[in-house]
Amino acid sequence: MEEVRKLVKEENLRRQHDPTVDAVEAMDWDDIVHTIAARLGVELKISIVELVQSRARSESRLLDKADQVLRELASPERAIVAATNGLVKYQKPVLEALGHLIEIFAQRPQFIVAVNSKGCR
Repeated sequence: MEEVRKLVKEENLRRQHDPTVDAVEAMDWDDIVHTIAARLGVELKISIVELVQSRARSESRLLDKADQVLRELASPERAIVAATNGLVKYQKPVLEALGHLIEIFAQRPQFIVAVNSKGCR
């Protein structure tokens, strides 16, 4: 398993340092994992998105008082976003799993800023 993790990490780093690879492809864990699986002659039956969705509720945690602080910061004149170098398809399920936190962000038109967000390429 460690060898597979190493291959996945190496593929991600290779993509990040290759100027011909765009940011979306560099951070698309589904594509990265399927690329490594194909090299190893393995067929995957689950996607990373499905894995995140299935585990987000049990494994996502907020820092102490994070929701309170965000609610205090939330106001019409402030932009509150979840900024990430990942893709929306992996980040949104985590925010949704946190339930009440998504309410704070969802009040904004573009509340997740990611490498595949419009204007972030």
